[in-house]
Amino acid sequence: MEYLPTKPESLYKYVPFLKNDHPYTFLDSVRVYLDVEPFYVYLNSYEEFQLKNIWNQIYREWNFVHTHLKEDRGFRRSAYSKKQQQTCYHHTMIRGDTLDTLLNDFIQGDSMLALFVMRSLLSHGIPSLS
Repeated sequence: MEYLPTKPESLYKYVPFLKNDHPYTFLDSVRVYLDVEPFYVYLNSYEEFQLKNIWNQIYREWNFVHTHLKEDRGFRRSAYSKKQQQTCYHHTMIRGDTLDTLLNDFIQGDSMLALFVMRSLLSHGIPSLS
């Protein structure tokens, strides 16, 4: 069963050149299962002022999950239903270390949330997946 819509290496086609070299760590909890370097390289190809858009897309997709599962009893009982109050949109520029902190706080070592973030990054980076 495939958990991601495409291979993470597909992101390399959408990286024109690296603009930063921030050592991201938010996906290190799943590094033993998947190659997470494409995600880190992809984020390092963005200017700092663009990183808030990536965070806001992840948050928008998380809100979408909450909206569509709000009546689901299993979801309401899960720890994921309470995660919405802990996150918010960002309207000012964020740096790579801030994005890494936000994503680490969001994922907190949870493999399901890491997969959610990876799927969001893939859909952001590969236009045909959106």
